[in-house]
Amino acid sequence: MHTYSTEATINNDGKIVLSLPFKKGEKVAVVVTPFKEAHEALDEEAWIRLGLENFFKDDAEGDSAYDLL
Repeated sequence: MHTYSTEATINNDGKIVLSLPFKKGEKVAVVVTPFKEAHEALDEEAWIRLGLENFFKDDAEGDSAYDLL
């Protein structure tokens, strides 16, 4: 599944205009998140990912203790 991300500003009519890499008539799912909340979530996800990567960095190939995580 491909996901595309962009920023947009709601205009005076309460609308946004997007240019997306899809064919005319193609159905897409649209999710809208307030900008500040989206960036806070991305920051939190990045910290979690970094913590997990560092946790598993020294995992030996033969060590099966964390294989089910």
